[in-house]
Amino acid sequence: MFIMGYLKFTLTFLLELIKTNIVKTIFIIIAIIGFHYAGTFPDSIETYNVVAETKVENTYIYVYETISDNKVKYNNIWQEGKPFTVKDGVIKLPSYNDFNVLFWILFGVPVVVLVIAAFVGIGDDDIGWELEDAWKEAFSTLIYCEEESGIYYYFALGRLISKRDRQISTYYNACRELSIDGFRSLYRCPKYQTKTQRRETLLNKIGIN
Repeated sequence: MFIMGYLKFTLTFLLELIKTNIVKTIFIIIAIIGFHYAGTFPDSIETYNVVAETKVENTYIYVYETISDNKVKYNNIWQEGKPFTVKDGVIKLPSYNDFNVLFWILFGVPVVVLVIAAFVGIGDDDIGWELEDAWKEAFSTLIYCEEESGIYYYFALGRLISKRDRQISTYYNACRELSIDGFRSLYRCPKYQTKTQRRETLLNKIGIN
């Protein structure tokens, strides 16, 4: 019972956060996808047709040609230290895959936006995550009522929160109406069973229910 209660609270809390923070949730999903795929694509290979090469001190210079609009153009590559391998007049160099760049951007931009929103949202409910409201809404789902002899007993996780001679008006504001704001307050409440609950517990123990 208690495990299911905590699970219900956790799921409700997460759903409330998502429901009240749709845009932020989308940014988080994009960031997760970006981080998951960034760096997973293999490097592409750039091919250069070398027409000349030379060495100046410790620097190797390679002149390569490209054809564009039926015109031959020449460019060069500079390499310090160890020379490139030229095979059949061709240099093949790895180039970081553009998809990796894209997914790093998809990861980085949402993270920056979320961090900025977190700092700006401090003290501003319209921009913040509304954690308190989501917490209270989730906690309210744990509260249930048992009526016995005209008295309404309000419980959460087997602890008695309050007993009253009338029902509360709505469970939406249950935390406020019952003057309880979370688990710390709940654990101060006594464990309690109504006569009906004690009878049900006894019947379960002897195997009748």
